[in-house]
Amino acid sequence: MQQPKIELAKARDLGEIVNDSFTFTKQNFKPLFKAVLTFCGLFIIATATTYALQQVKVLDIQRHIFENKYQTFDTVADRFGLEFFLSMLFMLLSYTLMTTTVISYMALYKQKSNAAPTNEEMWGYIKYYFLRVLTAAILLTILLVFAMAACIIPGIYLYPIFGLVFPIMIFENASFGYAFSRSFNLIKNNWWATFGMLFVMTIIVSIASLICVS
Repeated sequence: MQQPKIELAKARDLGEIVNDSFTFTKQNFKPLFKAVLTFCGLFIIATATTYALQQVKVLDIQRHIFENKYQTFDTVADRFGLEFFLSMLFMLLSYTLMTTTVISYMALYKQKSNAAPTNEEMWGYIKYYFLRVLTAAILLTILLVFAMAACIIPGIYLYPIFGLVFPIMIFENASFGYAFSRSFNLIKNNWWATFGMLFVMTIIVSIASLICVS
C-alpha cells in the first residue's frame, strides 16, 4: 500500500520531523536526486576535484617538510596556491546551490499541492534565489565565525536560528533582514526541536552529497 504524500505545512514534534523527513526523501528520491544532479552536479564534481588537488598539494608539502626542504611558513603558505582557494570557492557555491535546490524543491512541492516540480519550475526558483542565498550564506558564516570565536556556546545557540533563514527566504520570498528577524521569533521555546531537525537535515544533505560525488 502506497504511503500518503507528506504534507509539509503541518505542525510536528521532533520524532515526527525525523520520520517525515526520511519518508519525504524516500517518496521524492528520484525527482529530488535528478534535480540535485542536474543543477548541482557540475559544482559538486568541481568541489571534489579541487579538494582532491588541494589534498595532494598538502601531502606534498608535508613530505617536503619531513625532508627539511621547507624552512619557513611563508614558503609553505605559497605552496597551497590556487587549489586551496578554488576548493573553498566551489565548496561555498556547491553548498549554496545544493541548499537552494533542495529548499526550492520543497517550496514548489508545497505550492503544487504535494506534487514534484518540473526542471523548468526548479530553474526559475534557483536562478531567482541563488545570489540571495549566497549573500545570506556569506553573512551568516561571518557572524557564526565571530560568535564561535567569542565563545563556542553563542555559536551553537545561533546554529539552528541561522538554519531557518534560507527556508524563510525561499518559502516566503523574504529579504535577508526579514528572514533573520523571523527566525529568532519562530525558534522561541522550540530551540531543541529545531536543533535536532537541522542536525538530521544536515546528515541527510551530507549523505546526498556523498552519493552524488560517488
